[in-house]
Amino acid sequence: MALKKNSKTDFALTEYKVEISFSPEDEAYIATVPELPGCASHGDTPKEALKMAFEAVELYLEVLQKSGKEIPLPMTRKKFSGKIPLRIDPLLHRDISVKADNEKISLNKYIERVLKTGT
Repeated sequence: MALKKNSKTDFALTEYKVEISFSPEDEAYIATVPELPGCASHGDTPKEALKMAFEAVELYLEVLQKSGKEIPLPMTRKKFSGKIPLRIDPLLHRDISVKADNEKISLNKYIERVLKTGT
């Protein structure tokens, strides 16, 4: 049974991120789809696990569609503004503001650099 396409599902099933890792316990490769909680499959090889993941995604989306639930847009299709509303401890705010000022960069640039590099 194929997933019915509409304006919200006019994307390839392969646009969802698939993570593959080997499970010594299962003696198999496990493929998970982080954007679809609980959507996973496995295979004897990474290639087989990936193939099974695409089938799992299709079934997962069919179940959502049949139950009238919204089909999640793949992260690759979402638009991001680059703005994050953030509340932090006032003392931390002061400390990072001092560090940014010492480096003669904006607080935003300082936070961005720390998030990118960890330093």
